[in-house]
Amino acid sequence: MPAYSSFALLSDSLRNQTTAIEAYSRNIANIGTVGYKRVDVRFQEVLSKSSSFNKIISSRGLAGAEPTPRFSNTQEGTLQQTDSPLDVALNGEAFFVTQTERDNVIDNDTTQENYQLTDAGSFARKQVLNANGDEVTALVDLGGNYVLGYQYDLENRKFKDAQTLGDLKPIILQNDSIQRAALATKNVDVRFILNPTAQVGDPEAVQRFSFNIFDGAISTRRADELAASDYKQTINVVASKIDEHKWSLNYSTPNGTVTSADQIITFDNTGKILDPKTFNLQVQWNPDSTKPALELNQSVLLGMFDVNEFVSSDDTVYFNADGFQDSSLKTVYFNKLGELIANYDSGQEIPFGKLGIVNVQNSSALIAVTNTHFGFSNLTGKYRLIDPAKSTTINIKPANIENSNVDLTTQFTDLLSQQRSYQSVSSALNTINELYQLAINLYR
Repeated sequence: MPAYSSFALLSDSLRNQTTAIEAYSRNIANIGTVGYKRVDVRFQEVLSKSSSFNKIISSRGLAGAEPTPRFSNTQEGTLQQTDSPLDVALNGEAFFVTQTERDNVIDNDTTQENYQLTDAGSFARKQVLNANGDEVTALVDLGGNYVLGYQYDLENRKFKDAQTLGDLKPIILQNDSIQRAALATKNVDVRFILNPTAQVGDPEAVQRFSFNIFDGAISTRRADELAASDYKQTINVVASKIDEHKWSLNYSTPNGTVTSADQIITFDNTGKILDPKTFNLQVQWNPDSTKPALELNQSVLLGMFDVNEFVSSDDTVYFNADGFQDSSLKTVYFNKLGELIANYDSGQEIPFGKLGIVNVQNSSALIAVTNTHFGFSNLTGKYRLIDPAKSTTINIKPANIENSNVDLTTQFTDLLSQQRSYQSVSSALNTINELYQLAINLYR
C-alpha cells in the first residue's frame, strides 16, 4: 500500500483526536455550569482491513477510529438546593422551553428555529417591551431567552390550554400585576346549615352568620398597618324560620345600607335548597373620605347552592368571596406544579403563568446551540408537552438547580488517554514524514 495512504489515515486520526480532546476539555470546563449536558464522543471504525500496516497502527491505538461528538447524553445531573425562589429543576428526562431574545422586545414568532430547550432552570426577571411598546417584566433564563409557558386567565381562574409549542407564550408580569388595584367583591359562595327541627317563634328558629367582602377602596396605609375594616366590609345575616322548610334571610352592614329586600329560601323534604339558589345583594356604603375609590353602590351575587336544612354533624360554615385589596408585589416563586406564583403584601397569591415542559422522542439528536441550550433537528422526532400534575415520571423541584452531568474523574481519564493517542499519532506522522524525506533524497 502506498505510504501516502497511511499518512492520510494518520492525519485524519490526528484531527479526530483533536476533536475528542476539545470535547473532553469542554466538558471539564463546564463542570460547574447549571444544566450543562456533557458531549459524548462516539467512535466509528473506518479502518481498511486490507492493510497490514494500518492493522498494526490500529492495534497500537494510533488511528482507525473516527470520533463523532454529539449531544448524546441526557442523563440528569445532581440536584442542588439553592433556596432561590426563581430557581427550579426537573427530575426526569424533560426540558424547559425558551424563545430567543430579540432586542429586548417580546414577539410571537413561533418558528421552530427560535425555540431552545434547556435544563438550566435558574431564571430571573428582566424589563422588556411587548408588541405594543409597553414595558413589562419577563421571565428569562441565564442566556436572556424568554421562558415560555401557559398563560393564566385571571377572570376564569384557570390556565389557558396549550397543545403545541406555538401555544406557549413568554411568562410576563404586566405592570398592573406589580401593583394590584383594589377590586370589589362580585361573587360569594355560601355554605351554612339551618336547623330543620326548629319551630317558628322558638329561639332555635333564628340563626346568625356574618362574612366579609372587599369594597374596592384604595388603602391609605401600608398593608402591615391595615385592619380588616380598612379594606373589607362586614355583612351580617339573620336567618329566621317563617314556615315549614321556609326561611327569611335579613342582611345588614354597619357601614352602609342593604337596599335589597329580605331573601326567602325554601327547601324540599330532604333539606336541599329549592329556590332561590342565587341572590343579588345590593349595598349602599356610607361615604368615607379616608377610603378613596370606594364603590358607594355595590352589587354582590350570592351562590346559595351549598345552603341546607337538615340534621348533620358537619356544621361547616364558609363564605368564599372574590375581590381583593390594593397591594404591592412582594415576591414570586415556583410551586411543585411549575406555576409561577405572585405573593402580595396583602397575603394574596395569584399565578402569573406555568412553565412549559417538553420531552422529545430522540433527545440524542438535539443540536447543541450553547453550552446549556439545544435546538431541534430532523432526527429529534416528535415532542410532547408535559403536565407535571399528571405525569408519573417528571417532577418539579422548586428552589433547586440541576448541576452538570459531567463526571470529572471519567473525563480526565478519557482526556489523558486521548492526549497519549494524539502524541503517538503525532510521533508516527513525524516518522512517516522522515521516511518520505529519506525516499525523496534517495530518489535524487
